[in-house]
Amino acid sequence: MKSMTGFGSEELNKDGLNLKITARSLNDKYLNIRCKTPPDFPEFVSYKIERMIPKLLSRGTIYITLFMINKKEKLPEVLLKEDLLKQYFDFINEVSKKYAIKANISISDIFNFEKLYESPTEEYDSEEFLELVLELVKKAVNKLIKVRQKEGEDLEEFFIKSINQIEVSLSAIELSFPDYLQELKMKTKSNIEEILKNYLKKIDEEKIISEIKYLCDKIDITEEIVRFRSHLNKFRELISIKDKPVGFSLIFVIQEMQREISTISAKYNNISVFPEILKIKEEIEKCKEQALNVE
Repeated sequence: MKSMTGFGSEELNKDGLNLKITARSLNDKYLNIRCKTPPDFPEFVSYKIERMIPKLLSRGTIYITLFMINKKEKLPEVLLKEDLLKQYFDFINEVSKKYAIKANISISDIFNFEKLYESPTEEYDSEEFLELVLELVKKAVNKLIKVRQKEGEDLEEFFIKSINQIEVSLSAIELSFPDYLQELKMKTKSNIEEILKNYLKKIDEEKIISEIKYLCDKIDITEEIVRFRSHLNKFRELISIKDKPVGFSLIFVIQEMQREISTISAKYNNISVFPEILKIKEEIEKCKEQALNVE
């Protein structure tokens, strides 16, 4: 079981290239990938990264950010294509003479000429550079996954403690119910005897006994207790899973536990067990809140 929040980073400093990649994740119902690369990078780098992430993660909003940090003391060499520059000037002079246009060319104009110079950023288009970036992203994401796994272990400990508390309260409810049922039967029997004594000629005794039996069956919580324990066992099984996402399944099991405790509360209408029922509802709510953070 893994959490959906975490952080990881990886950095490369080689041959004057300082590249840093961070991977951060937050809660999300589905997998949502957001990738930010430097302006010099071609768009297909982001595309390749976004295609790779689903192989590593299943849920959460994933932020992948690439930073280029230049630590070199001198500017990178820019190769000027002088032959092409001469062709541009010849063409401009020819047009100026032909149409009597006065041309004032600035440095910024020269840098706007198409393919007039070669920049080191063109190496970002290479297959080798793409593989390097993807490998760094993978390492950063793997560090992120380790953080999510550690947080998942902490969540597992929380869930175990919460489930144990629910078990204690559920057992207390189960053990107290027979006495409650016996007391209810005694009161009902006493009421029946009083009714039969005073209204024997007007009331069918067999019908009354049948109704009382139906009432006892209706308030019985045995099935709910059994189902609740089954849900708890399933919950324990899910939180012990390490190799696949379980967040959606946990939410579903928690919803089933909420349904069972609500039914028990409605059937077992006795103020003496209200504190235990309240404890169970509180623990279920805590589990629900934390389960929203599970991948």
